[in-house]
Amino acid sequence: NSSKLSLHVLGSLQGGINQQDSIMGFGFAGAMLKWQTTRRLALNLGYVMAGGKWPGYFSSLTSQGFLPGMGYAVKDRDGVVHSHIPFGSVMMKGKRFFSAECGIGKQFWGDGYRSMILSDNAAPRAFLRFDTEFWKAHYTNLWLRLDDISLMQRWPQRRHKYAALHSLSFQATKRLNLAFYE
Repeated sequence: NSSKLSLHVLGSLQGGINQQDSIMGFGFAGAMLKWQTTRRLALNLGYVMAGGKWPGYFSSLTSQGFLPGMGYAVKDRDGVVHSHIPFGSVMMKGKRFFSAECGIGKQFWGDGYRSMILSDNAAPRAFLRFDTEFWKAHYTNLWLRLDDISLMQRWPQRRHKYAALHSLSFQATKRLNLAFYE
């Protein structure tokens, strides 16, 4: 039983020119530290700073201090919007059937952007997750603290919403999985 420690450098840079010949771009840089202490305990910590100059159709969101998929943001004098994104989790596995994870990060159920339940196109959020697997069944309990961005409130005034989600899936055959969500 040896522990494993790894450091991952994260980054991306994208750019372009819009129809008014103004330069726009987006990039992020950060790091993630993973520590697997035993087969049953793991710790992930990370930080990313994202920012850029956005196209006009994002201006209503960025002017209010919010970036889709990133969360709350600040705008500097040059019109560059920055978002600071800390994330991390602690995961514990039981002997055979059970695992628990707690932290701040992205959670999603469904098929990505098209998900009607919980999309991966959202900002990281606080969560508590329990998974139970036995035979061909997998049951998940997920509790989330969500930010209410309907009024585009700044950081101190924001309101929170809470969600409790449950999922039961059954792998009937190699190619057929039945899933029920609440």
